[in-house]
Amino acid sequence: ASTGFTFKATEKKVEKLITQIKSNKINSSKLINKRHRLYDLLLLQILIDDNHKGAYIFSKLFDKNKPTQIFKFLDEDTNIFQELKIILKSPPTPFIKSIMSLLIG
Repeated sequence: ASTGFTFKATEKKVEKLITQIKSNKINSSKLINKRHRLYDLLLLQILIDDNHKGAYIFSKLFDKNKPTQIFKFLDEDTNIFQELKIILKSPPTPFIKSIMSLLIG
């Protein structure tokens, strides 16, 4: 997946998981940001349907956004407004197709 698997995000999740294990209350849903999970699903669907578009999408993301913002996004350290700014600068057609593919099945 595209987000949540950078070293920084993994480190945070491991810390949360350790805390949960120590308290004997493991809840994996608290480890996963639902919005970022959706973003991952959309990108993965694009890569399943049109793998060759991956490089294009990532190059556009970095061309049209500050690298620091993209890395914050990949670390799941953004809020919904920051994410919308990134999303609105993304190539829309592959993502619309991905949403339709996920909805239709």
